[in-house]
Amino acid sequence: MSRNELTPAELQARKDISKNIKQLINNHGKTQSQVADDLDLPLATLNGYVTGKSLPNAGNLQKIADYFNVHKSFIDPRYRDDTFSRVELADAFEDHAVFTYQGKKIPDEDLDVIKRILESRRDK
Repeated sequence: MSRNELTPAELQARKDISKNIKQLINNHGKTQSQVADDLDLPLATLNGYVTGKSLPNAGNLQKIADYFNVHKSFIDPRYRDDTFSRVELADAFEDHAVFTYQGKKIPDEDLDVIKRILESRRDK
């Protein structure tokens, strides 16, 4: 395989990253142009990530993750670490962790409902 050919893992990463960045942009009601300007990235660079034509380098990935207040593994699954996602929810609730779903903060009232559901299921 020549270096110009992408591995199956790289092809999948491009698809995943593209989907995840699109989702974050849409969920936050932004345009690619707004995000690119806010991050001081060339629009063509961000568009390459969104269309799956290129992969962000580590620095740009972190910029995007910080901008949307998500862990970089939310955008690029290659950064997922099983130990990162293993959190005792009771401790997280007590520590007032910020919970997100698809890149958006879960409102406190919704967290209260989730907590009550979990507590009601705990003894079953």
